[in-house]
Amino acid sequence: TTAPEAIYKEIVSKHPASALAPLAQLKLAMWYMHGNQQRDTLVAIPDFLTRYPESPLMPRDKEVA
Repeated sequence: TTAPEAIYKEIVSKHPASALAPLAQLKLAMWYMHGNQQRDTLVAIPDFLTRYPESPLMPRDKEVA
């Protein structure tokens, strides 16, 4: 199913200032990684770095990378 992907994308795009947006972006990268979608994972990770450079989730993003 693509439901998690759609939900994560919706949170990031429609609610970028939400406290859940960085987590949704990180979970999107993890979702892609889990589905062996390496190219999409490698796009989602820099998106996180660009959108949320001060996020406390930064170490997790680097771990996914």
